[in-house]
Amino acid sequence: FVPWDYDATFGRSWDASRLSPERWMSNHLFDRLLGNDTYRRKYMARWRELRQGTFAVTNIARMMDENVAALGVAAKRNEQRWDTYNGPYPDQLTFEEDVKEMKAWLVVRHRWMDRQLARLTGLSVAESQTGTGAPGGSDAASHSAKDQR
Repeated sequence: FVPWDYDATFGRSWDASRLSPERWMSNHLFDRLLGNDTYRRKYMARWRELRQGTFAVTNIARMMDENVAALGVAAKRNEQRWDTYNGPYPDQLTFEEDVKEMKAWLVVRHRWMDRQLARLTGLSVAESQTGTGAPGGSDAASHSAKDQR
């Protein structure tokens, strides 16, 4: 999937500013739930399971690519209609650049979440089981290079 308007998702805040992939956004319910040992074990087991399929970086990137294809020329028409280069988005990215940034953010986010969840639950997520490999050779470097503009 590629959200058409992805405020507060995939590395963007509500005001379109960048969010670090290494930061929790929480109402603290998650913190309270992790205080329960049974919940913590079940949560980590489910996280491992999802990282093998539904939440694997390669799977999410594939869904993004499918939606980019489905949007087709509509994304270009949107850029022309709403002139995002002079709008509220501070980095003035094209649709293609935005998608590339989302994918790079996703890789960093998944790796960070694996480490954080292992730390919070006391249960490890084996790196070989996490599906953190970046599709199409993407890596965190392309994300951080954009951040330094």
